[in-house]
Amino acid sequence: QPALLQRLEALEMKLDAAIAMAEESPQALQLAPIDRSGPQAKDALEPLRLAIQKRQAVEIEYQSLSGGKKRWRGIDPWQVFQRSEAWYLVGHCHENSEPRTFRLDRIAKVRGLKQTFEIPEDFDLERHLQDSWKLIKWDGHYDVVLHFDPSLAPLILNARHHPDEKAKALPDGSIEYRVQLSSLEEISR
Repeated sequence: QPALLQRLEALEMKLDAAIAMAEESPQALQLAPIDRSGPQAKDALEPLRLAIQKRQAVEIEYQSLSGGKKRWRGIDPWQVFQRSEAWYLVGHCHENSEPRTFRLDRIAKVRGLKQTFEIPEDFDLERHLQDSWKLIKWDGHYDVVLHFDPSLAPLILNARHHPDEKAKALPDGSIEYRVQLSSLEEISR
């Protein structure tokens, strides 16, 4: 499968670069350990890993921030990843019929289903998350414009917060920050 070979080669290049960076400076590359996401995340990791490996759909008992109550959701688990010092699952949500992202520490239980699935050949985690602030991707389209006090200029101008951001200093020293997002939930937090 050419697509799989390309993904493996890209992964190998990323790992080689990360290893070289880690050898030069051991503090340069650090992943948040799974236990920082709490005991529920640790308990969910292994069954999710096996389900991804076997391409087996699962049900997760999940407590979203917006709903507050735990409920079961069917998922085709595609990938587990770490971002912003927490661990997440991305996969096809049966309820919404679209890819969704779930925090592992909000998954209380995982149980396997009989059905199997295939991860779409064109799925790429970075591309999936490119229109999100960090994690949440929706179908919206928002042109976000923020103005920051001059005291925050170094923080905004010297760091990268989003791949498509545009920040410019205004004559009064304040910063105009522009970005296009598919959801306002994360940036509003």
